[in-house]
Amino acid sequence: MNILSIFKKECIHIIRDIKGNILMILFPIVLILILGTALSPLFDSGIDLGYIELVYTDEADPYLSSAYREFRQELSKEFGIEFIATDDAKEAISKIADGGQSSYIYLTDRQEIRLYKNERYAFEANLIEAMTRTFVEKYNLYKELATKVPDKLESAMAMEIPDLVAVKSLDGKRNIASMDYYAITMLTLILLYSASTSAHSVKREQLLKTGNRLLVSPVKKYEIFTGQVLGAISITVLQGLIVLAFSSFILNAYWGDKPHLVIMVIISEAVMAVSIGIGLSYVIKNVATLSGIINTIIPIMVLLGGGYVPFEVLGESIQKISVISPIRWTNQALFRLVYDQDTSYIFIAIAINLAIAAIFIIYASLAYRREDV
Repeated sequence: MNILSIFKKECIHIIRDIKGNILMILFPIVLILILGTALSPLFDSGIDLGYIELVYTDEADPYLSSAYREFRQELSKEFGIEFIATDDAKEAISKIADGGQSSYIYLTDRQEIRLYKNERYAFEANLIEAMTRTFVEKYNLYKELATKVPDKLESAMAMEIPDLVAVKSLDGKRNIASMDYYAITMLTLILLYSASTSAHSVKREQLLKTGNRLLVSPVKKYEIFTGQVLGAISITVLQGLIVLAFSSFILNAYWGDKPHLVIMVIISEAVMAVSIGIGLSYVIKNVATLSGIINTIIPIMVLLGGGYVPFEVLGESIQKISVISPIRWTNQALFRLVYDQDTSYIFIAIAINLAIAAIFIIYASLAYRREDV
């Protein structure tokens, strides 16, 4: 019951900061509008994709080989992709591992299509994977028709079947537009800034001595600490959901068809950001120094996470060190979920966020236990 009372007190305390709440909600919305409009040419689906090279080995039967040959010709014509044949599968796979090329496709004599890709070339590799998925789904359909209803095969092949394309960016209906991109990255950016809000909330209570009233009350310290942390996290999540809803319903940004997973990632980042802020508030005593460190760390983490410009345009050296940024994993998880229906990064991102949160919150709780009036 005491935890609930402290929780309500903390929520009311944060909500009363009208300017802070307006900033946390309007700031990302304004950035989405400005960056989404100004940088829209970078995300235009008609822009040149540049030189893309795909190495492949074809050991499949004549039917699959023929189908894949037509597919290669179509991609070469429409996207300018250069296909390079090789008989040395081991060498091609080795180049993938070493980062010498982005993707390699191996059509085996068992009628399997194996795709090897290097995540260093995230955009190019994911584009190749999406195109290959499209080909596999169409080929499997035609193969099934040829086996069970061969008389329908010719008419089916003549039909346009856009619904077969599971990847939104290839079906002509859903590419990653600039507004879509910055809806995700500006949301994760502003959630991270709640570290500053929570840190200053702790410092404000310390400077104004309002926390002393709680310390001399019959309420236990762990109840005070838990209520304050849960209140800060709840308001941060609420602010994030408001930005998400506005970007979705007003700006028409695309968030995919698994909103529950998106919300899980938002919650995990909110927990991490609030925990970082509270933890640092007990490590750094000076308020100005605390603000300076937080406001320096956040832009760096966001830059490494591809928050300001698409991750693919960052230099190779920056891409290598970007693994230290939790925002990189959070953004990657959301982009893969929304545009590739790939949930594999979701739980990695959540685990990273919660692990970082645990480190800071454990330190903060131990430091708070030592506090006295």
